[in-house]
Amino acid sequence: MPPKEKKINQISIVAVHGLTWTLLGYVLLFHSPVMNMAHVPTVLWIQQTCRLLLLAIIFYCNSQYAFDKTFRKKNYIGFILWIIAAITIVNILSLKLSDILEIRKVMMENGKPLPPDEKYVDGFMVITTLMVLGISTSMAATKHSQNDERRREDAEHQRMVAELGQLKAQINPHFFFNTLNNIYALSYIDVEESRQTINKLSRMMRYIIYETQPDKVPLKKEIDFLDNYISLMRLRIAENTQLYYNVQMEPSDEVIAPMVLLPFIENAFKHGISSLQQSSILIQIELKNSLLFLKVENDIRTHESATKIEAGGIGLDNTVKRLNLLYQNKFHLETHSENGRYLVNLDINLQ
Repeated sequence: MPPKEKKINQISIVAVHGLTWTLLGYVLLFHSPVMNMAHVPTVLWIQQTCRLLLLAIIFYCNSQYAFDKTFRKKNYIGFILWIIAAITIVNILSLKLSDILEIRKVMMENGKPLPPDEKYVDGFMVITTLMVLGISTSMAATKHSQNDERRREDAEHQRMVAELGQLKAQINPHFFFNTLNNIYALSYIDVEESRQTINKLSRMMRYIIYETQPDKVPLKKEIDFLDNYISLMRLRIAENTQLYYNVQMEPSDEVIAPMVLLPFIENAFKHGISSLQQSSILIQIELKNSLLFLKVENDIRTHESATKIEAGGIGLDNTVKRLNLLYQNKFHLETHSENGRYLVNLDINLQ
């Protein structure tokens, strides 16, 4: 839990407990049957204060210990026995306190109305104890429910982090091996260009290894990385392949999951270019009010089925999983084949 949220939660707990005891204290000190008179003897204030402290002890024994040891472990009989024992203890101590303080004698000496002759059961304290135990149990149950929910969220977050790490570990080698194949092919065409490409690949791999460790990276760095990748790919594609690449993005401090766009672009180059046929690839990236739009289109090579393309390979499959984990209902992905072309439309809300 973030420190700010934790602090707010602690303040809320203190406020609830403070309000609870303020109300209980008000009832005991001002609305108890024995306190209903114009002038209250000091000994009655002492009695009611002791009763309030006794109820506080029962309250926290229940919420901090008994509830956990019985009710939480589904030992309902044990919990009922504890309730009976708590009420009995409070009743006995309350009656004993009245005897020690000689409440009836003091009130007779002061000419005050006598409290009911309760030799065995203090009805008011029994009812008040039941109310206190009910409030204590409700607050303890709410607290544990919130803690359980928080633990589930933490476990889900840890699972997500572990799975994302696993997915990134699979995506990075996938990209690396594909790019090495590109450089290998380029070395047969232009040695100097291949050297420059190796240098460019070095910068790209530095980004992958050292800068994509966080869950999110600046969008500008991710776009720069894609620029380098597409620049590298331009060196490989044949003259009969047309590449249209356009980025429309105003200066922004938005962040994005690293390498979440690359597999869609990589897929277009992998399946959309041919040395024998005319082909074209369209890549458009646009940012509008924290909404990122990616559009990718490529020709479907005649010897490949749409099903094979849609499978997308390891990189694309893992990227879809990452989108589901990171953005859940904050993204929309649509992929389909139309008129011999494969289309990808991805919208991500980066807020």
